[in-house]
Amino acid sequence: MSDWVKGVFKKRINRFVSEVTVDGELQQVHVANTGRLKELLTSGVEVLLSDDYKPERKTRYTLRIVKHKGLWVSIDSQLPNKLIFDWLSDGTIQNSDKPRVYKREVKHGDSRFDLYCKETDQFIEVKGVTLVVGGVAMFPDAPTVRGVKHVNHLKDYVLHGGRGAIYFLVQRSDAFEFTPNDKNDPDFGEAVRSASRAGVEIRAFKMSITEQAYIYEGEIPVFL
Repeated sequence: MSDWVKGVFKKRINRFVSEVTVDGELQQVHVANTGRLKELLTSGVEVLLSDDYKPERKTRYTLRIVKHKGLWVSIDSQLPNKLIFDWLSDGTIQNSDKPRVYKREVKHGDSRFDLYCKETDQFIEVKGVTLVVGGVAMFPDAPTVRGVKHVNHLKDYVLHGGRGAIYFLVQRSDAFEFTPNDKNDPDFGEAVRSASRAGVEIRAFKMSITEQAYIYEGEIPVFL
């Protein structure tokens, strides 16, 4: 993990940039997630930033973690792919009789999936989840046309004899179950249910976060 820079969130300017106070100075920082995050990014909350200084960057810092009701929540949309890859590769997450070799960002047709295992001919799409209401994790927090496309592509792949899975990683520790967010995106929810009926494996996991580590907290039930 990074040597975090602590800050206080002020406001979101657009999908990519927010204002954060760092050491008493107002900074514009990159936001590592283009989702709405309205329940997390509220004025005055503590945040953790990575220092990604490069001369060509417009913003020095990247906002990756938010404190919500005393709990650290990762909003980093790139992190779930890396963590699921690591946990599958070392056997932390069991997906077959033994740890397998996975490749990241593998293209199939006009889609690019997060993970592929040649040994089992399985594509895995990974989704990071930040929204939890009353212990129920939900995805997405905003409509995702791209997400629906990937789910439908996975379903077609399975119907033609391949293997496919969607793994939802809840980037916080206060969830006890997962369900699609039909209120925010009914098309995605229906696509996931249709894919499940076709044989696409749907699983959900959660993690906890400290300033020193990302910790795997196990699998949680999925209700479609």
